[in-house]
Amino acid sequence: MAVGTTRAKRRLGRHIRPYVERAGYLDDIAALAAETRVSRQSIYRLLNGDNLISYHRFISVLTALGMDRTEREKAIEVYHLAEAATAEISDAESLPKAYARLRADESEASRARTVDTVLIPGLLQTTGYVAALSERSRILSPSHWEADRATAERRERQAVLTRKPHPLELHALIDEAAIRRRLGGTAAWHEQLDHLLTMSEAENITIQVLPFVAGAYETMVSQLLILSFPEADEPDSVHMDLQGGGTSTVEDEDDVKRFSDAWLDVQQQCLPADESRRFIREVRDSEH
Repeated sequence: MAVGTTRAKRRLGRHIRPYVERAGYLDDIAALAAETRVSRQSIYRLLNGDNLISYHRFISVLTALGMDRTEREKAIEVYHLAEAATAEISDAESLPKAYARLRADESEASRARTVDTVLIPGLLQTTGYVAALSERSRILSPSHWEADRATAERRERQAVLTRKPHPLELHALIDEAAIRRRLGGTAAWHEQLDHLLTMSEAENITIQVLPFVAGAYETMVSQLLILSFPEADEPDSVHMDLQGGGTSTVEDEDDVKRFSDAWLDVQQQCLPADESRRFIREVRDSEH
């Protein structure tokens, strides 16, 4: 099922907004609604990138905005791109809205940078790890999926790492605490560490461990995911996991830069990739 918001829909909203302002409707959406017979809620959703209005209503909006032929043709082109770019996510209606948005953005991204403080990043979690995490998330996330549905969702999400011809490029920074935390018992934990070692050999995946000796660092209290996209003019987006479930999304250019700088600061404190693999292997072999 297609999720409500996508990058392409938000791009359409950003594209249309200056014309709404030029026509004098930005502070009077009710007047635009009356002129076009499109509800205020639908126009707000269009401008915010939350949903598309029907094509004939979209044309009515363009007419009311007084666009010239060139502007109109470009707006229609952007509309059709938004109409086509709807990520298909199984059971999307069962996902929190913010997480569904993350999944949609992730499916279109070319690069992901993460910082994970207490858990292995979702893109690298094994079935046993996901099942254990789901089982232990029932108090703060009472509507969390059953383990089998959670693992199916995670497998679908992880497909971006092996998609053809352009797999997602992942650079994961993982706190030592997440490496040592035994979710699901020793066997499942060993399987998870083995999976990290295997995935770290892929050309599109870099894993670095942030050791305890690094001390305090940026983003210690939240998992961080920064997504970059193939279009040169498309801004990065930042997603942060919230306690008790849910995800907060940041797209403001200045804020995204601050988070990108924070990621770089954490990355500089991590072990190099080769040393990180050796560290993971030593932890796996030394603790039984």
